[in-house]
Amino acid sequence: MLGLNELSTFDFDGVRSQDLKFPFQLIFKPRIKVGNCNFSETKLHELFSNLETKDSYILDIYSYESPNDRKYDNQELIGSIKMESNFYSSNYGDTKLFFKHPYKEDDFMIYPEWLQQINDVKETWCGTKEIDV
Repeated sequence: MLGLNELSTFDFDGVRSQDLKFPFQLIFKPRIKVGNCNFSETKLHELFSNLETKDSYILDIYSYESPNDRKYDNQELIGSIKMESNFYSSNYGDTKLFFKHPYKEDDFMIYPEWLQQINDVKETWCGTKEIDV
């Protein structure tokens, strides 16, 4: 799992927020069918390049507010992603674009009660028997 606390670090005007509020987990559910996803990178580029996605919604975004919401599958639809153009390849995107994801442990430091809520499922969800901050 990836940390999500950085999603709430700044408001829409770029001002640092003092009130960090963010979900435990985000789920991205595709609206488009791409068939079998066992493709090489080259085949994926080809597949996405041929999709007519302009002006279409490709993903719905759901959130789990807390680990308890995930345990009981209490998802909330919080948004959708709409394409404004078709997919295309770019040298920058293919060779230089990089995302550094925050650590989930940082989220646990802000919401320590989440550690208690995942106590009985941490091995399944996190792949470990021990979680600490």
